[in-house]
Amino acid sequence: TTLLPELFISILSLVGVVFIIFKFYSLMGIVILGLIGVLVISQPWFGKKIKEQSSLCREAGGEEAAFLQESIGNAPYLNIMGYVEGVRDKYWEKSRNVKNRNISISRIQYIAQNFRLGINTMALLITIGIGVILVEKEVVGVGGVFAMSIYIQRVSGPLNSIVQSYLLIKSYTPYFERITKICNRSKRDNTVKENPREELKKIEISDLTY
Repeated sequence: TTLLPELFISILSLVGVVFIIFKFYSLMGIVILGLIGVLVISQPWFGKKIKEQSSLCREAGGEEAAFLQESIGNAPYLNIMGYVEGVRDKYWEKSRNVKNRNISISRIQYIAQNFRLGINTMALLITIGIGVILVEKEVVGVGGVFAMSIYIQRVSGPLNSIVQSYLLIKSYTPYFERITKICNRSKRDNTVKENPREELKKIEISDLTY
């Protein structure tokens, strides 16, 4: 519930800080926009990977839960037939699959975080480098360079928040898509006509999973 308000505030903060940088330090504004562009262009790749792994994790979690429920329901028969150890090994295999998917998601998020950290560090180093040149040319003073570095740090906070919100939304997208399919399927079921013979010819099964 707080994701959209926080995202809106982060966008406003980012726009405001970039506007201030452009107004007082136009050269730094161009550099910052370039780095922001690199960061924005790279995010769809991370988002795609997270969405893929989240979808696989959802499927693996569903398989694990279904297998566990079925095994518990048939526990007396499995015990009599001597299949307990085999079922247990199969369950641990499915459980490890879920853990591996979660690890993959965490790994992608870690790489994305380090990439953002690298962009932020690069922006700060470029700011200091340009600031040194401007100080030597007596265009700005040391205080101006210090102010520029503070503004750059103020950009990184909202920008990181926006990127994290984007990746979080991508990780939830498979669940939203699944819920949407279920809702649309329910709407189709409610439109069945009163004559069953006519509808019997039009029945079709899609996206059936077990």
